[in-house]
Amino acid sequence: MFQIFEQARAEKPLLLLDDIFDKLDVSDCALMRMISKNTLGRYFLTDARPDAPKKIWSIWMGKVEVFSL
Repeated sequence: MFQIFEQARAEKPLLLLDDIFDKLDVSDCALMRMISKNTLGRYFLTDARPDAPKKIWSIWMGKVEVFSL
């Protein structure tokens, strides 16, 4: 869907990811590879557990900044 929207609009959409770490094998995940290579553009991630995303993102991205609301 992301690629279809990108081609139709000639711009990358804002990707909203909600609580994805319970549903994905993040050790070998195509989505995480795409994000780490910065091919997706802008994305917004939410998770109910603040420690899980920080740990997982640090593996893929190095430095991570987490905002809690």
